[in-house]
Amino acid sequence: MKKYYDQAVGAYEAACLMGVHFTVPRRMVDKGILTGHIPNAASGRERVVAIFDGRECEKNFAEYEERVAALGGKSDRRPRGWLHLRPDAIARLTSVETRVPFDDAMTLDEAASEMGVHPTLVARLLRERRLAGRVCWTRRGGGGRLWIVSRKSVRENLRTVKSLEAAGKKRGVRRQR
Repeated sequence: MKKYYDQAVGAYEAACLMGVHFTVPRRMVDKGILTGHIPNAASGRERVVAIFDGRECEKNFAEYEERVAALGGKSDRRPRGWLHLRPDAIARLTSVETRVPFDDAMTLDEAASEMGVHPTLVARLLRERRLAGRVCWTRRGGGGRLWIVSRKSVRENLRTVKSLEAAGKKRGVRRQR
C-alpha cells in the first residue's frame, strides 16, 4: 500500500505536511535541508510552481517530533505554528488518484516546453486524462493552475504524436519541437 507521502507535492502541501508556513519549503531548499524541483523563473511568469519530495517532508516532520519529544514537549526553536493544517493535507494527499513520483514530476510549463505547445493545451490534456498528473491542493486560491505532471506520460504522448504526424494521421497544426 502506498503512503500519502510517496509522491511529489506542491509548496502548500509540503508546508502543511511539515507544519510550517507556505513560504518555508522554498527557503529550506535554498538552505539544502529539502530537495525540491524549482524551475527557472525565466519563463516569464511571476509565480513559479515548486515541487517537493513528499518523503523528505514527512521525514523532516518526524525529526521535528523526535526533537520535541526529546525536550519534553518543548521545541528547541519556535514551535511550528501551522500544525493544524497537517491532518487536512494528509487526508487530501491520501485521496489523490494520480500519484506522480518526485523523480518523475515536472511542472505544467516544463511539460509545455518539452511538448512544444502552449501550457493551456497541456492543462486540457491533463483534464482529459490523456496525460498523467494532478492539481496541487492549496487553500490560497489558484489551485487549478498548479499542476504536477508525469514526465513519463509527456514522453509517451510525444512518441504517439510524432508517429501520427509521420503517418500523416494527426489532425491540426504540427507541434513546434
